[in-house]
Amino acid sequence: MKYRVSQDPSHEYQFPVPFLDARRAIRTIRAHANEWGIDPNKIGVMGSSAGGHLASLCATRFADSFKEEGGDAIDHESCKPDFAILIYPVISMSAALSHKGSRLNLLGRDPDDATVEKYSTDKAVTKDTPPVFLITTADDPIDCRNSLEFATACKKQGVPVSLHLFEAGGHGYGLKGRGDLAAWPQLLEQWLAQKFNAR
Repeated sequence: MKYRVSQDPSHEYQFPVPFLDARRAIRTIRAHANEWGIDPNKIGVMGSSAGGHLASLCATRFADSFKEEGGDAIDHESCKPDFAILIYPVISMSAALSHKGSRLNLLGRDPDDATVEKYSTDKAVTKDTPPVFLITTADDPIDCRNSLEFATACKKQGVPVSLHLFEAGGHGYGLKGRGDLAAWPQLLEQWLAQKFNAR
């Protein structure tokens, strides 16, 4: 999915615009599930880096409401994903852990403490958060504690979570990790098969 985001505040694509686009995409797929031959109960969200933060928002803040929504039947569909795949995600918006560029692009220059807390998605995990698959590396310049904190929050809430922390691989490897990391797409396939065979 392509969603609206920009480093230029004059475009007005900061929060909640990317989140609105992602929610609309989930709802659109669910609304057309029968037509497109998709199980409406097996719709997931996947994102990497800043897109991982967006995917984690979808998995945690699906109950939020926005004045921009509600205009048609699609907006009445659930925007809660059935699972989330977070690849070297930005999770925290705190100054200590967040990726500075992601935080700036999403929340602007001087977000207040309440906004930082609200959109640090490790703080938003509840028992209703769907199952999560997480992958990160110890040498990622986006601190791997983003993933660890999210996984810990899932554990506390009883949310099924599969966390994979590799020693090396950096950032931005997508589906093409090297060494041990090259196995991560197969780990994801196994996880998806196990989750959906169990349903």
